[in-house]
Amino acid sequence: MTDFALYHGTLYHARFTPKRHRFSYRVMMPLVRLDTLAEGLKNIPFWSTRRWSVARFAREDFLGDPEIPLDRCVR
Repeated sequence: MTDFALYHGTLYHARFTPKRHRFSYRVMMPLVRLDTLAEGLKNIPFWSTRRWSVARFAREDFLGDPEIPLDRCVR
C-alpha cells in the first residue's frame, strides 16, 4: 500500500422535495496511512502534520485522545 495518494472526483447532489435543486462540485480526498502519516507527508509540498500548511493534519482535530496515536484510536 502506498503511504499517500490523492483521489479526485465530482460530488453530485439532487433534492426533489420540498423544492427541486441540484449541484455538483469537484472534490479531492487523501488516502493516508495513519501509522506513517508524518513521514509520508514530509516531502509533499503544502502538506504537513507539524507546521502551518495549506493542508495540515493536526492530531488534536481527529478521533479520540490526542495523546494516543490516531491509528490506535481508529482501531
